[in-house]
Amino acid sequence: MKKLRHCTLFQLTIFIEVYERLNAKEAAHALAITPAAISRGLNTLRDALGDPLFIRRQTGFERSQVAERLYPVIKRMQQLCEDTPYRLNRSAAIQKLSLFTLEIFCHLYNGTGIAQLAEQLDITLSKVNRNLKSLRLVFEDPLLIRQPGGMHPTEVAHDFYPLLRQLIMLCEEACDTGDALQDGHSVSLSITTVPQLAMSLPLTLQRAAKRHQTSLTLKMDYWNRDSINRLSGNEVDAVIAFEPANREGILSKKIIQIRSGYLVAREDHPVWEEPSPDQLLRYPLVKLASLPFPDNQSPLACYARSKGTYLEEMATVPDLGCAAQLLLNSQGFIIVGIRSAVDYLKQFKGLKAQKMGYQQDKQVLDHFSPPSTYLWLKQDAQGRLATPSWLQRCLENYVLESHQ
Repeated sequence: MKKLRHCTLFQLTIFIEVYERLNAKEAAHALAITPAAISRGLNTLRDALGDPLFIRRQTGFERSQVAERLYPVIKRMQQLCEDTPYRLNRSAAIQKLSLFTLEIFCHLYNGTGIAQLAEQLDITLSKVNRNLKSLRLVFEDPLLIRQPGGMHPTEVAHDFYPLLRQLIMLCEEACDTGDALQDGHSVSLSITTVPQLAMSLPLTLQRAAKRHQTSLTLKMDYWNRDSINRLSGNEVDAVIAFEPANREGILSKKIIQIRSGYLVAREDHPVWEEPSPDQLLRYPLVKLASLPFPDNQSPLACYARSKGTYLEEMATVPDLGCAAQLLLNSQGFIIVGIRSAVDYLKQFKGLKAQKMGYQQDKQVLDHFSPPSTYLWLKQDAQGRLATPSWLQRCLENYVLESHQ
């Protein structure tokens, strides 16, 4: 990340245009800027990466080997900006932000204090504050509000965080020249995850390994209370969980906050006549074995008790497949907070899903802290991560995409 941290998204766009056209004038015309601006952008990237990137020939530019390796990653960054509903590639103000500014936002969003972040990044407090001010002006929102217990993200911050974090991870991938796994190797990995995030993980990991020309043998299992011991004992390589890991030698990284719940039940279920929390209390709940709440409690069951009533719990099931079969053949319902898990359940003919309203979520979660998803990784005696960097990025990106 350090190599490109002071480059902007627009300078990466310049790289793509020159790479694809191999002509500075054509790239300048496409971006509606001057050829001199193209040269300045390329020079910044060349200085950052220590490579010419493009070598001028009589017929135009010739790509360097570093440029050849960088292009697929930087192109994915551009496509990410184009695919988002926020149209980042159309916003001149956002395009001028440095990747370092976006990195600072991601750290602050995940709860790192300003003083702690300044020390961690070896910069001054005023520099952190200046970058935060720039973000607030661009997004026209406070983004992070100081409250007792730290900085709390606004709804705009929640909306933008997954995208900005994915951009930073792609930037890290572009800069990464020291992966523990080199091209042509084979590796065996064991990953533990909560069932809500298991469905597409094997395919995602296989695709990431293929990009690194690595043959992957994968073993997966579901999270349980013994998972932290298995990670400490090197029996698994990484864990995706709904709670932090409080143990020396394990990095517990908060990836994203779960912001809303989805109600899932049969299409002809009577609950759809009035899908409110009070109406839900009339029907039995299907629970997954891993919920993002302390002691696997259901917030809806706690809400029922606060109303002086009782919520029937039909069953606690190990995975979404079991939940789907039970939902299709009963009056039961389930609340799921991860979008990819909801999409999986919707594939079963006869099931319907609907996002619960903000006020309904707030009403039910009144006595609970907002749940989050964490990535656990093993550290060595010097505090360095033993997990390959490509695997870290792949898992974090997978979690972010699964919540969107």
